[in-house]
Amino acid sequence: MLILNEPGTKFEYGINMDWTGILIERICGKKLQNYFIENIFSPLGINDTCFDFKGRPDLLGKLVPMHIWDPKAGRYHIGKYPHLLVDNPNHRGGGGLHSTAKSFLAMISVLLNGGEAPNGARILETETVNLMFLDHCKGIQDKGVLGTNAFARSTDHDKAYVDFELLPGVQKGWGLSFLLNTEDIPNGRKAYSAEWGGIANLFWMADPASEVGMVIFNDILPFGVPEFLELQEQVQQIIYSKASLIKLCTPS
Repeated sequence: MLILNEPGTKFEYGINMDWTGILIERICGKKLQNYFIENIFSPLGINDTCFDFKGRPDLLGKLVPMHIWDPKAGRYHIGKYPHLLVDNPNHRGGGGLHSTAKSFLAMISVLLNGGEAPNGARILETETVNLMFLDHCKGIQDKGVLGTNAFARSTDHDKAYVDFELLPGVQKGWGLSFLLNTEDIPNGRKAYSAEWGGIANLFWMADPASEVGMVIFNDILPFGVPEFLELQEQVQQIIYSKASLIKLCTPS
C-alpha cells in the first residue's frame, strides 16, 4: 500500500483501522469477530454484536432495515443492505459491526472507566486507555480536516450528504481511533473527550472528566444528513444542561 504522506507530517483519515484488524487476525490466527467475542464481548456480557449473522437467526430477525434518502422523491426508502449479512468474509477493524445501543454503551463505559467494565471485567489496561486519549497529532503542522476552518469534503454525495467542519471553532486532535476536542466546549464536553461515528449516521462520545458517554443509532444513508447533525447537537445540549436528569461529575 502506498504511503500518502511522510509519517509525522500530515493527518490523513483513512483505512488504518482496517489494516489493524488484518494484523490482529494474522497474529492470533482467527477471524476478528472471534477475537472480539473472546476478548471484548464475552467479558462484557455482550451477546448481540457481530460482523455477520451466521448461526444467529435470532439477531438477524431483529435487524433494523437501512433507510436511504432519495433527494428526487424527497423521502426515505428501505434499501438493500450494503454489506453481506451471513457468512461475511470481511471482518473490518474500521467498521461493519452490528450491535445495539445498550451493548455499544457498555463498550463506551470501558473508555470512561480506565479500561474496566461495569461488571468489573478488565478489558484494557489503564495505561492503554490513557494513551488512546492523548493527542497523537500534536506537533503536526498540517492537520488536514482537524485544522481550523477545515472541511471534510464529500467526493460522493451518495455516501456523504454534505461537506462539514468537525467541531467548528474548537481546537481538535486525534487519539488512537477517535476525534478529540483538546479544549473545553462551552456548556458541553470537557477537554480531551472522544467522539466519532458510523457510516449510517451513528454518533458516540465519551467524556471521561464528566463521566458521561452517549450513543445515537440511526440506520440512515448517506452519512451527514443535516437533520441528524442537528439532532446530535441537541441531545448533547440536553445532557449538559443544568436542568438535565444526569448528574455530571465535577473533576477535583
